[in-house]
Amino acid sequence: MLELLTNFVTLFVESAPWLLLGFALAGVIKALVPEDLLARQLGQPGLRSTVKAALLGAPLPLCSCGVIPAAVGLRRSGASKSATTAFLISTPETGVDSVSISYALLGPFMAIIRPIAAVCSAVVAGVFGLGFVIFLAKNGNSAYGQGMVAAMVVSGVVFLALMAIRSFFESLFGM
Repeated sequence: MLELLTNFVTLFVESAPWLLLGFALAGVIKALVPEDLLARQLGQPGLRSTVKAALLGAPLPLCSCGVIPAAVGLRRSGASKSATTAFLISTPETGVDSVSISYALLGPFMAIIRPIAAVCSAVVAGVFGLGFVIFLAKNGNSAYGQGMVAAMVVSGVVFLALMAIRSFFESLFGM
């Protein structure tokens, strides 16, 4: 029991600075960026706002803990659900720490491809999430199971496509 408590405190201490950074970033977004600007740029559901949100989140140095308060602030400022989803996915995967550990463990090719794939997958998830919401609105919640099956199929296809692209580039560059 003492070990569990020790691990919990350690995890809390390690994640607290990142959560504080996320809260600070959410506060800066709320204070400095006019809500009507965010609503105009990220408020319309669709591909354009989803891509903008993914690209907005890419350079931010937030981990998976710190991005949550920032995304909540973004959503409350008028961002659409698809844009918020894209922001949530692209931000933690494209941080300097993620890219540097990819470089150290997987090499320079994956360090370059990983952020590109993160932004692409964020856009796909945002657009897919938007389509899923529209699908449920048209077909009712009974279609939820069908939508989940479709989500799994699409995820599998995207994963296989990324693995094929990786294999292609590895064979092309001899990595």
